[in-house]
Amino acid sequence: MTVVFVATGPDYDQDHFLAEVAGLDQAVFIGIDRGVSRLLEAGLPIELAIGDYDSVPLAVQWQAEAVAQHFIRLATDKDQTDTEAAIEWALNHYPDQAYYFYGIFGGRIDHELSNLWLAYQPQLQDKLIDMTFIGLSNRLKFYRPGTYQISPLPDYDYLSFIGLTSIKNLTLTGVKYELDQVDYPYPIALVSNEFISSDQDMRLSFSHGLLMAIQSRDAG
Repeated sequence: MTVVFVATGPDYDQDHFLAEVAGLDQAVFIGIDRGVSRLLEAGLPIELAIGDYDSVPLAVQWQAEAVAQHFIRLATDKDQTDTEAAIEWALNHYPDQAYYFYGIFGGRIDHELSNLWLAYQPQLQDKLIDMTFIGLSNRLKFYRPGTYQISPLPDYDYLSFIGLTSIKNLTLTGVKYELDQVDYPYPIALVSNEFISSDQDMRLSFSHGLLMAIQSRDAG
């Protein structure tokens, strides 16, 4: 089972989203603020509708409250973002499932950074490997120290590794620009790498730090 979060960011297309989730065997859908409207328009069952709804028409709020299994109205002034509150609820109800996030990119840079900065939250450290951020041209995953195989996605040209901390013993094989146990004492952006082959996994390993891996393609 996959928990699918739909947020309000503009890097979102309904047809792209529906094509993506059609391939999931089982999914639970969580609408975050205006993401609730997207789920209603898609005709998908809503497990949780959550947000302060400050930009959601009242008619949409009433509809969501009527059809969602759980409806939570958050205060406008609060210490959490709507997305953080949605994740907290999911951790209490679906702690072991994979989490996919749509509508997470674009728009205000502070909102986008707050989503990426989720990776630093202590309560999410054991969950990061299960979290995937999905946009129209980017697919992002977080990695903690270990060894991983990453498969190339169809139609995605680039593979980038972004260090969110210092990184030790970073090794990349099966890519155009390989590394062998390289240390970076500061956060580093290693962008525009490529898989050697579209049907061959690459190998990532490192012993210390926090890393984002992004498969991307040029927009348009």
